Amino acid sequence: LTADSPEGTWKHVGPVIYSIPWSASTSNIAKYTDFYSVTGLTSGSALPARYKENRNGNQTYGLNAIDPCVFYDEDGKLWMTYGSWFGGLYMIELDKTTGLRNLNHKYEVVGGTSSNAKEDPYMGIKLYGGNHASGEASYIEYINDRYYLFVTYGGLTAAGGYNMRVFSSTSVTGPYKDMMGHDARVSASSTLNSNTCPGTVNGQVGTRLMSYYKWDWMGLAFCAQGHNSVVVDDDGKIFNVYHTRFNGGNEGHQVRVHQMFQASNGGLCTAPFEYCGETLDKTYTMDQVAGWYGTLDHGTGTNYASLAYVSQTKMELKADGTLGGSYTGTWSLNGNKITIKRGSYSFEGYVLTQKAEERNEEVICFTTVANDRSFWGFKKFSEDQNFDESNKPSNFTLGAENNTAAFFTSFSDYYPMQGDGTLEAKFVNYTAGGNNWDNWLLVCCND
Repeated sequence: LTADSPEGTWKHVGPVIYSIPWSASTSNIAKYTDFYSVTGLTSGSALPARYKENRNGNQTYGLNAIDPCVFYDEDGKLWMTYGSWFGGLYMIELDKTTGLRNLNHKYEVVGGTSSNAKEDPYMGIKLYGGNHASGEASYIEYINDRYYLFVTYGGLTAAGGYNMRVFSSTSVTGPYKDMMGHDARVSASSTLNSNTCPGTVNGQVGTRLMSYYKWDWMGLAFCAQGHNSVVVDDDGKIFNVYHTRFNGGNEGHQVRVHQMFQASNGGLCTAPFEYCGETLDKTYTMDQVAGWYGTLDHGTGTNYASLAYVSQTKMELKADGTLGGSYTGTWSLNGNKITIKRGSYSFEGYVLTQKAEERNEEVICFTTVANDRSFWGFKKFSEDQNFDESNKPSNFTLGAENNTAAFFTSFSDYYPMQGDGTLEAKFVNYTAGGNNWDNWLLVCCND
């Protein structure tokens, strides 16, 4: 659809690409799609056998025309990526004038089965998956010197295992590989249940941005994060926009924004907390950073079907450059760049200051990435205490519980706020069935 402005009015121009049903008749494919005109086959030609590969009635080679990502590459060409766990994720070049497929860009048959397809005359260039490997929501963004391909594995329900993975390439058309060199394209159906296969929801192919996780002070865990977009702002900041669900027993979700950073090892790491204006313009000393941390090792996944999540552990960054607490190893700091070595993993990333979610308190934290996983942490007040609670009031009840009084007739006593002046109020409706307006009024004033 086209318009002269984002507000419209929008006019229908035409389709860009079709899903080709494996069971469709040749006459219907000719009647309802552009397959024959694009490929150059005659309308009476039989559909090539590779398009009919299927498993339980779902395609293992043919495309699923969903989740488009449209972008310009660094040479000014316009591309669209699309697809899902049927035959995989593909890309085609678009006409910059019309937004439709660029019919001058021809694609060849490179590989003819679901396990080795690399290019297809209709579907274009293969980027990821195939042969029913899980994966959808492709998104490509150029960051510094590389193109990054984001793919979401799993199902989008809370217990579906949704999670974001990253591959990269110096060429817009790939091949896209993760930090360990794994190709994003499925090479053989025999690897589908292996940790070395793309699309294995808890597998090791594709660097995982985050797992199901929960910080200690939070009531619910974040679950099924995915279907993300990425934007690089004019000031160079990288933002990851995605949706998440929770382990609260329903499918309620939020759209969230976290800042991301390109680490020294080329991987992308995500800030531990939601974006709140933080920057990387600070440098830190070993003494400032040393101390006890609450940490999350996102690993390659959890028992997502049971809504299991990564729990907070504690780690000490010792002043002598070694690790304590739950981990052994070493760490080093260069300005705001941090390296944490644990076993065979060398995590690279950044130290920054953020506001801890639900606390509104600034903390020093780190975000790092290595191979197939991300590792986060925030500096604790002490080994066994997340924050300094010494000047904070304990929970209190402001007003009478089970108040069934009439409209504006009951008031609580004044309460002097303590600590840093932050008040978190929870309003509870105790008037079950009562028509008492269900209103609350909170008044705050200075001295």
